[in-house]
Amino acid sequence: MLIGAALSGAVFFLLNRPSDSGVTVITPSPTQAGPIQAYITGAVVSPGVYTLQPGSRVNDLVEAAGGALPEADMTSVNLAKRVSDEDQVYVSSVGEAPPTTVNETPPTTSRSDLIDINQASAEQLMTLPGIGEVRSRAIVDYRTEVGRFQRIDQLLDVPGIGSVTFEGIRDLVTLGT
Repeated sequence: MLIGAALSGAVFFLLNRPSDSGVTVITPSPTQAGPIQAYITGAVVSPGVYTLQPGSRVNDLVEAAGGALPEADMTSVNLAKRVSDEDQVYVSSVGEAPPTTVNETPPTTSRSDLIDINQASAEQLMTLPGIGEVRSRAIVDYRTEVGRFQRIDQLLDVPGIGSVTFEGIRDLVTLGT
């Protein structure tokens, strides 16, 4: 028993003695081992879910999405912020207020809360997530040139409205009466 105690003490001393080399070993904190996935929407070329390496920044996510659109307000996002798995980043258009609850599920809406895409002004359309000044103007122009929307999925025919934007607004709009 005395030998065991002596050996334990020697091991303890060797592990805890000051290092002569001046090198300190710091054990890294656990990090995600594999790639992360993050969702980007708003004024980027190709909104969607992208796979990035741990430690990637919002700038990397914007680049993965094909870059920002000309109307993007790049001051609305912190490009230096690190992206975590399951993050959502929204890039606003110039003059558009970013949504306040990007990472939350949109509240359920009643029929009276829905925006009539056949009657709404450009300003009213801009209250929809992902619809800034340019996209709202495109919806109004499309409606003027082509006529009333017959189906909500016709929004996909509007320049600048992709599947991600459409999915974000489809339950918030109506065709009216």
